Amino acid sequence: KTKTEKDPVTSAREESETFRWFHHSLVMSCPMPQRRSSSQDELSVTISVTGDAVSYERSSIPVADRAFVREGQGPVLCTMLFEEKNTALILRPWVQYHAARGFDQILLYVEDRDSSWAGRAIADVPGADKVTVVPFWFGNTSQQRAFHMQGGMLHHCLYQTRGRVEWLAVADIDEYFDVFPGPS
Repeated sequence: KTKTEKDPVTSAREESETFRWFHHSLVMSCPMPQRRSSSQDELSVTISVTGDAVSYERSSIPVADRAFVREGQGPVLCTMLFEEKNTALILRPWVQYHAARGFDQILLYVEDRDSSWAGRAIADVPGADKVTVVPFWFGNTSQQRAFHMQGGMLHHCLYQTRGRVEWLAVADIDEYFDVFPGPS
């Protein structure tokens, strides 16, 4: 690399260090799993209650007619966020870092009435093409800013990625995955 070219991880770290506020991050080191060639197992749910209750059976759980998770993805990363003073500044290096680390798709669940700020915040960041902004606003519940919807986001992310991805990670934007090649 020339002196002017920097790898995405170094560039993201330097961008983070230029901000004048103190911010802790959590780094999780884990092996990147090998891509599987076989198809995913079918998901099956059975609910049964004795008495007058209804019995419910499913072999798969439909979420939507059109899925936003691309078919055949390797590792995918989900996070939930809402706009605060420094969120956009923290988000930029976070996206760049994880895109450079090999995540095929990054799902940003944005709990704001207008989620367009997230797309604008990362528009010029290397790796932004791997990001899908998922609006996740639920009126009065979301306005409480108490992360009541985080469980819903986790379930939605699981259902959207089911059968489409090899590996799924969930992290906050102050948490970084330090992935490395898994055993062959």
